[in-house]
Amino acid sequence: DHVSLSRLISCINRASGGTKVIASEALMRRSKLFLAAVSLALLPVSADAAEYFVSLSGNDANPGTISAPFRTITHAGWSVKPGDTVTVRAGEYRDKVYIEAKGTASDRIVFRAYPGERVIIDGSDLAAGRDLVALVEAQYVDFSGFEVRNAKHIGITSWHSKQIRILDNHVYNATRNGI
Repeated sequence: DHVSLSRLISCINRASGGTKVIASEALMRRSKLFLAAVSLALLPVSADAAEYFVSLSGNDANPGTISAPFRTITHAGWSVKPGDTVTVRAGEYRDKVYIEAKGTASDRIVFRAYPGERVIIDGSDLAAGRDLVALVEAQYVDFSGFEVRNAKHIGITSWHSKQIRILDNHVYNATRNGI
C-alpha cells in the first residue's frame, strides 16, 4: 500500500508541481498516527484479562479453566485481577461466598452465572447468623445471575466496599435481609 501510494504521489508531483501533494502525504501520515493512537486508546487496558471457571466437579487446586475449574467461588475471588471474569457453572453451592476482589473503574471484575445455567448459592448448611454472600472491601465488582437462598442472616451483603453492582440475582428465604 505504501509503495502504491508513493507511486501515485510521484505521478501527481510530476504533473502538478508537488506542493499540494507533499502536504497531503504529510497530512496522511499524521492521520495514520492519529488513528493508530485512537485505536490503542480504545483497546481494553487489561488485554490479558482472564476468565476463570467454577464448578461443583472442580478443585481449588486446579487452574480455574473450563476443563479444570475451581470448586469454590471464594477461591476464584482470591485468584482474580482487574478485568477478569469468574463464570460459575450450574449447581447448588452450599459454601459461604466471600469476595475481597479489587477491580478498577476501567477494568471491573465480574462474577456471573454461566449463561443459560441455574446457579444456586444455598445457605441451609451454614450456622445461624452467617451472611451467605459477603463482598468485603471489594471494589469495582459485578455479581450477577445467581439464585441466593436460605441465608441464616443476610443473603448478599457488602462491607466497606465501593462501586459494587449486584445485578439480576434472585435472593429469597433469608432470615434477616435479602440484600
